Amino acid sequence: MAVGPVVIGLLGLPGTLAEARFALDLAADLGIAGTVVDAAELALERLGRRIGDPALLTSFVLELLGPLLAVGPERARRLIDTLDVYLQCGCSKTEAAARLHVQRQTLYQRLDQIFALLGEDPTGSPRLAAVHLATRLYLGGVVDTTAL
Repeated sequence: MAVGPVVIGLLGLPGTLAEARFALDLAADLGIAGTVVDAAELALERLGRRIGDPALLTSFVLELLGPLLAVGPERARRLIDTLDVYLQCGCSKTEAAARLHVQRQTLYQRLDQIFALLGEDPTGSPRLAAVHLATRLYLGGVVDTTAL
């Protein structure tokens, strides 16, 4: 089941239904189709799929997350997932640790590794939105990870 974007009036129904369907297909690709899918929660992934230039997206992800990707696929995935959850939680370490099912100290260690690899802590900087977008594109399967 999927929920499309909120619309005002009947004229917006075809568009919201199309977005709900697109989000449902995207959720199936991401392996999260067993839940109720809110198209708004997949807004970045929907945009990324529609941009249509894989080389542009790959270049963007490499520019922002290259040092994390260089540590190897399994470790990179864990670190990028940690960073994404931390950013989704509004940079709340307590909430991120709970969502990741790890001790707070483990989260602190991972964040220290991430920020060291990135060269800085992006929170509170103009890079924050771009870094978060890159994590969502990477984790959302929008970028061909075999090309990284």
